[in-house]
Amino acid sequence: KTLLSDRYREGKAEGKVEGEATLLRRMLEHRFKKLPNWVDDKLGAATPAQLEQRGNRFVEETSMRALFDRG
Repeated sequence: KTLLSDRYREGKAEGKVEGEATLLRRMLEHRFKKLPNWVDDKLGAATPAQLEQRGNRFVEETSMRALFDRG
């Protein structure tokens, strides 16, 4: 392992998380239209696992609060 390859992997992982957050935000905007400011805060602070869970639950939940309050 080199420092460069470690940085590449870190950057790739960060990009994946940002992409997942962006996709979830777009889905939320499509369903709910205008989003409250707290949604961006929650998405920005979410772990990769939380983003995955919320993305999976998106089809089940009927409100943003329910989607974000569960994890």
